[in-house]
Amino acid sequence: MKITKSKFAAIIFMLVSALSYSIMQFCVKLTPDIPIMEKILIRNFFSMIIAFIIIKKKKLSLFGAKKNQKYLFGRTLGGYLGMNLFFIGTMQVTLSVAAIINKLSPFVVMILAYFFLKEKITKYHIIALLLSLFGSWLVIKPQFSSSIMPIVILLISAILSGIAFTSLRALGDKENEFTIVFHYSFISVMVSIPFLLFSFVIPDLKSTLILLSVGVFAAIGQIALTYAYKLAPASEVSVYDYSNIIFSSIIGYMFMQEQLDWLEILGIAIIIVSSIIVYKQNNSKKIV
Repeated sequence: MKITKSKFAAIIFMLVSALSYSIMQFCVKLTPDIPIMEKILIRNFFSMIIAFIIIKKKKLSLFGAKKNQKYLFGRTLGGYLGMNLFFIGTMQVTLSVAAIINKLSPFVVMILAYFFLKEKITKYHIIALLLSLFGSWLVIKPQFSSSIMPIVILLISAILSGIAFTSLRALGDKENEFTIVFHYSFISVMVSIPFLLFSFVIPDLKSTLILLSVGVFAAIGQIALTYAYKLAPASEVSVYDYSNIIFSSIIGYMFMQEQLDWLEILGIAIIIVSSIIVYKQNNSKKIV
């Protein structure tokens, strides 16, 4: 299949987004003494400012139309709670494990879209779902003890993210992407502020720079993802978002001495294969 210039650019933006989110995740883990809500606020602050500037320049709506609020709040609430739990879980497991569980959210979307949006699920989708669950089991190697709690937290995070992305799919193109980003970022920042009244920690210079990096790379990841989906259909480029797993594994190995055993490598490979199956199926002419 020939790759057009716009699709090639979309792939590059998707890879930049995946790498940026991996670096953000790494920076989150480097600041264990900073409260989660403080990180969440910084993570969304830069995106909020950038989205606000673009919205004002293009004279768009800040919070969207009244009729679309149920979908916007679904995206915001699911995304905000999912991000909180993702940050909590990331602090307790390796970067690669956190990334791989997070990438289960597209399969949550697939299931939710079937029940609520009446989208079709083929046998290939079911095979891919079962493969992804098996691959995740190999990576997680669950033990029924207190050590499984971070995994449970991350699984709930993936489900909540799936709810957020399903809301986005239901929203379609009814709202501009920067309105959606501002809606999510603004409410996330406002909700986080009251918690900081009781738990705010004044960071030292090193922690300040790391926290700023969380916000900067989150903004880069969000903007790159937005442009990727503007340049090519999601069904054609979303599979490249799974490079986040590879980036997180490499960063964890290089900077945090996080080792992957052969079961984890096999599990990651199986999940990537399952995502490719979905990618191929979504681009098949058989799907109407």
